[in-house]
Amino acid sequence: MVRARSMQEAQLFVELHACACGGGQVVADHELQRSDGEVIARFVGVCSACGEQQDFEVVVPFKQVLPPAFGGPGPSALLDPGEFLWASDQSAARVPVDVSHLDQGERSAAAVALRYAMSALDEVIKFIAVGSGRVPAEAFITELGRAMYQADPERFTLTELRERLVSYQTGLADLQRATPARS
Repeated sequence: MVRARSMQEAQLFVELHACACGGGQVVADHELQRSDGEVIARFVGVCSACGEQQDFEVVVPFKQVLPPAFGGPGPSALLDPGEFLWASDQSAARVPVDVSHLDQGERSAAAVALRYAMSALDEVIKFIAVGSGRVPAEAFITELGRAMYQADPERFTLTELRERLVSYQTGLADLQRATPARS
């Protein structure tokens, strides 16, 4: 059984590692159970590509960090930095560049997406050792993570990650300043 630092990290793990067929997405319901003093998040769903039922059990901490945070001060042992950058990219892509036309509900959803993207970037930065300026190549242990790294290793430099964080923080501030469009 794998251990996550938070429910948020467990959910991302299930999303990224859902089915061995690699072709589908599993929309999984989850329930929490207690076993031997631990909290187990059990995710059950069906793969959209092959129809195979998927069942994951992930140990999660009793005391949770508040979303959108994924975990504590150290790097994840469950997900690699490329997976976190992928998650950040996916979330940020849901936010339009021009937010002036968004109504209040759309602005709220965009703010949630940007906060998630920023939290995922924070997780990538945790893989950078003090005094180093980049995520080490050996930190990428999954196919997705290695593909993200090989596509553009410069995206995993501290400078690039911080610039992207500032960009998302600016976008979040723009959302908060923008006057909502009328529905």
